[in-house]
Formats: sequence, structure tokens, C-alpha cells
Amino acid sequence: MEIRLTHIGGGYAGRREVLSKDRITFGRAADNDVRLSPQDVRASAHHAVLFVSDEGVVVEDLNSTNGTYVNGVRVHRARIRNGDVLQFGRRGPSVRIEIVASTEEAESVTPEAPTAPTLVESVASSTAWRVGRTTVQLMIDQAVRRSARLWRRWVVGVALGILVAIGIALGILWRGERERSASVEEANPLVRVAVRNQAAVVLIQHHFRILDARGREVNTALSEGSGFAIDPQGVIATNYHLVRPWEFDARFAGQAITPVSQSLKVIFADRAPDEALEARLVRGSPEMDIALLKVDAPTPLPVVEGFEPDPARVRQGDEVAIIGFPLGSALLQTTGQERATTTLTRSTISKVSPTLLQLDAPVIQGYSGSPIFNREGKVIGILTARLGERGEPIDPSARAIGLGTPIRFLLQLLKEVP
Repeated sequence: MEIRLTHIGGGYAGRREVLSKDRITFGRAADNDVRLSPQDVRASAHHAVLFVSDEGVVVEDLNSTNGTYVNGVRVHRARIRNGDVLQFGRRGPSVRIEIVASTEEAESVTPEAPTAPTLVESVASSTAWRVGRTTVQLMIDQAVRRSARLWRRWVVGVALGILVAIGIALGILWRGERERSASVEEANPLVRVAVRNQAAVVLIQHHFRILDARGREVNTALSEGSGFAIDPQGVIATNYHLVRPWEFDARFAGQAITPVSQSLKVIFADRAPDEALEARLVRGSPEMDIALLKVDAPTPLPVVEGFEPDPARVRQGDEVAIIGFPLGSALLQTTGQERATTTLTRSTISKVSPTLLQLDAPVIQGYSGSPIFNREGKVIGILTARLGERGEPIDPSARAIGLGTPIRFLLQLLKEVP
């Protein structure tokens, strides 16, 4: 067998050698078949041997200091094939092996039986397995990440779909509610009147003391009713008898007592009692039972939409709305409400006279001073429970009849305010 060597690294790099031996030794010592350069200190004196065996051409390390490498892999014994590179020590001298068989050997060569993999083959196989495993793992990781991205997109898509569905459902409900509200208002315009004007209606509370002839307090009283704002700067219209109840109460006639006003307050609709505003009397007409109050409001007040002073436009049989506070604060306490809430009463004008409007709705305590609205939302009068058609007190048997003062008398009183 002929072995051709080419030194490709070390002190003898570039040298070529041809040996026809079945056993070839390598090292720095002079007695080696292939002597390595004495300068290649990484190689041992007797480093490795190359020989022919039943396995073929084999290299075996001779217990060198830095080891023998085949194609970069450290081995103790390994089979050599054409083109393999032997290296003597890590970063030591190296040679390339070419195996040339003689003609007789080539003719006598029989097919080799399968042999067990050498260490180099095992290492190469192991390396290939690790590379393959790494590739598979990368593919799995990529698939997992791709699945995670798809899952997140699916979750986000489902969430957005749910939100859109909820939005559509809420929109349908809101639209349906608006349509129902619109249909209710269209069917009953008085509901629309209440919605537009109820914020301007107020609850009036008048606390006063009763003193005897010597100025001693013998009793206290509370007069409650309704009113409505007619000017954003704080002007409120109501009944005069709420401000001066003793002038209309027969119990005070001929008595040696003196009523003294203690406090006069107004509470706007949807406000709490502790948000009441102090009021004072600006102008009043006992004859028409109309009074104008003034409050110092921190912000402009909501007011009623307008007035209808033309008596020709107020007719018998017209449907009207009364908005006020029947029973006053007693109703709030009974129902457990924390804020003043108005009451809407539908009524019909049963009679029209020059000085009064007669309604077919009963007027109870607390409703006095409430505005009377027509179907267009204009105030046509002020509800009163104290004056009859000629100015006398109402008979108790006539409580099922409501009386109101036409709004033109309020407008006349406004002209007298300086």
C-alpha cells in the first residue's frame, strides 16, 4: 500500500512524502517514519502511528501530550480515508493523507463487510444528529410562535367582534328607547312639555313664627307650595298666599297675635333640600294672589319656555299640564326621595272667565303656585287654591275644582317691578 502525505501545517508545510509501508510512525524524534519539525513543540517525540488492519487504514495515538485529531476531532483510534487530515496537537502541525492501493491489492480486494462506525463516524453522526435536532427544535419553536401569534390575533378578533356586537346592541336599544320616547311624546305632547319645563319649577318653603301681644313666640308654622322661574337672574313667580298666609287665614282674624316671617327658601327640581336658596318678596298682589320672589343664584337659572297672554287662545276644553310639588316636602319624606321631584298632572279647562281659569283637577296643598302649561309648552296661568272667582275663600266642598289666575296678571305685575 502506498501512502502519500502532504504537510499542510507546521514547520514542514508544503513538503510531500510518499511511503510504501504498512506501518508509519509520526513524531519529532529522528527515528520516526515521518519526522515532524523540531519547532512544532505541540507534537510529541513519538506522537502517532498509521497502519493497515482488518478495518482498513487506521491511525492510533501513542499517548501523546496534546492528542491526535482527525478532521478537527480528537481521537485515540480512528479509521482513515482518502483526503483526511491528521493534526498532531491542537493547532499543531498537520498532514493530508492519500491512500493509493497497488494493482494486485486492488484486484484482490473483496467487498468489505459492513463495519461498526469508528469514533470519527460516531462523532460525525452525533454532530449531524445534534444539528438535525437543533433544526427540528427551531422549526418547532417557530411553529409555536406562529401558533401563539395566530391565537392572539384570534383572541383579539373575537374580543373586537364581541365589542362591536355589544356596541350594535346598545345602539339598537338606545335607538329603540329614543323611538319609544319620541312616540310617547308624539302621542302625548304634555310629556314633552314637562321634560322641557320641569327644571324651572321650584318648591317654596316659608317658615314663620307667631307672637302674642307681648312679643312672645306662641307657635311656629310652615307654608309650602310651588313656583317657577321666569328670569335667569333669579325672579320666581308664585302665589301671594304662600308668602303672607296669615292674610288669607280666618284663624288669624281678630286675634291679638303677630305672624313674623322667619325664612323663605326655594328648592329647584332635582336638587337636594340642603341646596335651597334664600328668597325675598319683591312684589305682590293679594287681589290676584300673585307674588314675585328674588333669589341670588350663583349661576343663571333655568326658566319656563314662554307665556301665552292672549285670552282668545285659552279655550274651554283645552288640555293643560300642571307641574308642581303636591304635599310639598311631606311627599319627599313619604317616598324617601333625597331630591325634589316634580309631579305632572293632566287636566282640562272646564271654564274660562276674565279673572280665573277653572280646571277639572283637584288642587291639594303644595300645588299652589304651580304653572299651568298649554300643549305648546307656554304658561297660561298660575294655579291657586285660595281664591274663588270673586276673591272669597274656596268652599271645602269645591276641592275637586282647581282655580288658576290667567298669566296676563303676572305680566302686568312684572311691569310694576322697578
